[in-house]
This record gives sequence, C-alpha cells and structure tokens, in this order.
Amino acid sequence: MPPTNRSDRRRRLVMLLMAMAVLLPSLYGFGTKFVEFVALYRGDVDGAFAISPILNYLLASLGFLCLFGWAALGGMFRDVEAPKWTMLENEALLDQASAGGNSAEIGVPFGRRCASPSSPPSPGQRRFEDPYEHD
Repeated sequence: MPPTNRSDRRRRLVMLLMAMAVLLPSLYGFGTKFVEFVALYRGDVDGAFAISPILNYLLASLGFLCLFGWAALGGMFRDVEAPKWTMLENEALLDQASAGGNSAEIGVPFGRRCASPSSPPSPGQRRFEDPYEHD
C-alpha cells in the first residue's frame, strides 16, 4: 500500500475519532434532556411548554441536515473554487457589455486568473491570463 493511502487513512481515522469524541457526549446530553422533557410533558400539564421549543429545534435541525446531505450528495463541495472564477468571468462579461463591446470577444476560459485587478483593462485587452501559459 502506498504511503499516501496510509496517511490518508490515518487522517480519516483521527477525524472520525475526534468527531465521535465530540458528538457522542453531545448526543448523550441532548438525549437525556429530551427524555426528561418528554417525561415532564407526560406527567405534568404545566410541562407542556417545554416540548414546543424542543420540537422546533429538532425540525429545524432536521431541515439543515437534509440540506447538508443534499448538497454533499449533489457534489456542491467538490469544487469550492469554481464560484469565484464564475463570478470573475461574469464580471468580465458585464464589463465588456457595458463598454459596448461584443461579449463573444472576451473568450475567457474557465479557471483563468485576473491579470491586474488594480487597473481596469482597456476594451481590447484581455482581463484574464493563464498563469501556466508561457510565451
């Protein structure tokens, strides 16, 4: 087995152990409090006020958990750098359109870097350059 797989496996194991060290006591604490609230609700009519906030908390948490699962399974965390490049490309298209030029002239491929963010480009100048492209 290559050393990168071992270190990758170790990192995952350490992360899993640390997550369990935090999540298990938290789950135990929340679970016991929830059981106490349910017991209070069943035994005393005045304790019913405590169930409503807990149910709201559980429903909101379940909603966020579903959104996180949907995002993770949908691949939204695979390329976290893409939105900034898309924003720069859209900005270049808008700048070109506001200057009265043809937006097809820009030809900005995805993933290019900004050549000089401090000075605005002239209408014919390319705004992005490839850092790996050498003349």
